[in-house]
Amino acid sequence: MTSKWPFIAILFLICYSHQLNAQEGFRFEANVGIPLADSADFYSFALQGNIYYSWQVSDKVYVGPTVGVMYLFEDGTASSFDSLPAIYIPIAASGRVKLNTAWAAGFDLGYAIDGNLGNYFGSGLEDDNVGGIYLRPVVGYYFKEKLALTASYVHINQKNYNAASLSIGVNFWF
Repeated sequence: MTSKWPFIAILFLICYSHQLNAQEGFRFEANVGIPLADSADFYSFALQGNIYYSWQVSDKVYVGPTVGVMYLFEDGTASSFDSLPAIYIPIAASGRVKLNTAWAAGFDLGYAIDGNLGNYFGSGLEDDNVGGIYLRPVVGYYFKEKLALTASYVHINQKNYNAASLSIGVNFWF
């Protein structure tokens, strides 16, 4: 039986998207990193892009949904993983705290859908391996009010496989 978490997360985002009253809370983030955990054995670098919408709930706290895509690219060695990059689509809740005018820290927690549908370990639909828990602690340094350099660790915990990366990136507020 397949997991219901991706469906629930998408339904949540659709139901609450009508409350987006302005574009002031939109952010885009692009990251590049090195694979860790099980993915380090098969991939040489990672690219990730996320779109956020954040509500300011206090002077220093922002929360909201995020969705993105993460690619892990092969390292070029001969293995059973030769031809396919790992693709994940994270859907998560995001929280950020401004520590001062220049620094912020936060955490994304949700579910990452395996974009390959479990091709590495058989059919993901049959094995209930269509994704995993998505964890992403992040720290950011703001150069300007709406431009930040970020460092993050991404961990996706699947049934038979753990994908992870350590990344650096740029975050833009709209």
